[in-house]
Order: sequence, then C-alpha cells, then structure tokens
Amino acid sequence: MQELLWNTDDPKVPLGKLEFYQLRLDDLTNGTYRVVQLYGAWHDLTGRIVWNKVETDSFETLHRAKARYAERRLALVERGFIHSDLDLRISRSFEDSDLLTSRSGYLLVSSPELCILIFV
Repeated sequence: MQELLWNTDDPKVPLGKLEFYQLRLDDLTNGTYRVVQLYGAWHDLTGRIVWNKVETDSFETLHRAKARYAERRLALVERGFIHSDLDLRISRSFEDSDLLTSRSGYLLVSSPELCILIFV
C-alpha cells in the first residue's frame, strides 16, 4: 500500500511552499513488513519533488505494520497533511458502498483488509 499526503489544496500556493509525505507499507519477501515514511518538497531548480528524511519501521506481523501505518498517517493528518491520493481513489472506488461510515468530521472506510479515517 502506498499513499501520498500533502498539506494544501490551494492552487495559489507557490510550488516552492508545497510539502509532501509518502507513506508506504511494504511486504518484504522474508516475512517482514516495512512501514516507510518519506518527506518531500518541491525543488524549483529541478522542477520536481525532492525526497529526503526517510523513516523506516520493520515488523514481523502485518497487523503490527498496519497499526504503525495508521499511527504515522494520523500524526501526519494532525500536522496538517490532510489531502491524500488514497482518499481520492477510495472515494471513487467505494461510492454507494456499505463499507463507508460517515461521522461528524470524518469518514471511516473499512473492510477486512483496510481501515482508514478520512477527515472532512
């Protein structure tokens, strides 16, 4: 699973002010699961996102890796990184689905394989 989070949807924000986080859950072939968090910012000279500040956690169970992914995602949301490409994909995939539960201030998408809070 891979997700890109960013901190603004304002089209007037200069590119040099854009910040991103990539959050990823990898299933390694040796039975280990890895949660990777990368920080990136727009780089005017190269005209692309430059990724740095890599943080990695490894787990022996998928359950613990998913829990860490959720913890990292929530921490990023609390820091203002509330826009996600995964949210866009989920809203298109699960429209009119019984997997959606709406609450005041957030949307919960859940299935046996996935549980995500989307703050609205």
